[in-house]
Amino acid sequence: MMITFLLLIFTLTEASIFKLLNETIEEKVPIHECADYGNRCNRFLRKPCCEKDNICRRMGWGASNDLYMCVKQSKLNEDCQYNLDCLQVDYTECYDHKCQCLPNYIAAGTTACLPLVGQLCSKDGYCGSPNSACVDSKCQCNKNYVSNSNNECVPTPLGKFCRNNDECADIIHAKCSKDKICVCRDKYVEVNGNTCSPLLGEFCWRNELCAANNSICADNECQCKKNYVPISNNECRESSIGWSCNSHYDCKSIHRQTKCSLDNKCVCESDFLASDGVTCLQALGDYCFNDNQCGPRFSTCRSNICQCNFPSELKSYGKCIEN
Repeated sequence: MMITFLLLIFTLTEASIFKLLNETIEEKVPIHECADYGNRCNRFLRKPCCEKDNICRRMGWGASNDLYMCVKQSKLNEDCQYNLDCLQVDYTECYDHKCQCLPNYIAAGTTACLPLVGQLCSKDGYCGSPNSACVDSKCQCNKNYVSNSNNECVPTPLGKFCRNNDECADIIHAKCSKDKICVCRDKYVEVNGNTCSPLLGEFCWRNELCAANNSICADNECQCKKNYVPISNNECRESSIGWSCNSHYDCKSIHRQTKCSLDNKCVCESDFLASDGVTCLQALGDYCFNDNQCGPRFSTCRSNICQCNFPSELKSYGKCIEN
């Protein structure tokens, strides 16, 4: 398995490295006899290792690596000197002279180390955390369970038994239902079994995540982001002049100065100019409060009227052209 090859990098202790360095001169000399534990061996011999419970195992990988060494076939908690001794069981290492599971893996008897929640796992393999399964090559908690700090899968807070609202207070926006279980309050939706997120228009705490995509919590209320408009209480769509429409009401969510045209498209009302596809600005001669409300280039708001800047002059079609 893949983990077996990954562990081969870390198989040599300092002592074994020095031993191999000392044997460099002898590497080209064929080995014709069985080898003792910890020594290089010839895997093509009928009996490459002298000790019956040893195995002649490659110490690395790649076409250029052809070094083999006699090592043990230790199970969990059995003696070892090298990581190679422990490759009989996947996800193991030699630690404190005993074969042990790698961090975030748990022993299952003496022949298996199972991955905990969040760790990689093999297809159709087992996971070590109760109430978890291998999904998309990763151990994940089953439905209605969430992981805690101990890599355990525990029942989601939502759905737990309660007698009153106070017993659901550890879950923001939750309440105790008539069936005596913790559920999200009205107009709040369940997320991952442990969070209640507000819909558009509902109360939210600062920086809290809102349920609708492209929405934010502003002034303690879930609202669509800039240049997005609500389609429902759970959906924000990018606003755009030119949308299809059936009535003027369909366009008001884009900008208050829009209307539905005869060809059923949202357009700016007369005397207003489209800007960036989402805003309708005042034309020359229209009433205004500030310069940002005036649409034509080279125009400003003077005396509450959109006018061309001096020395620009007014040309046809309501445009300002520099002299």
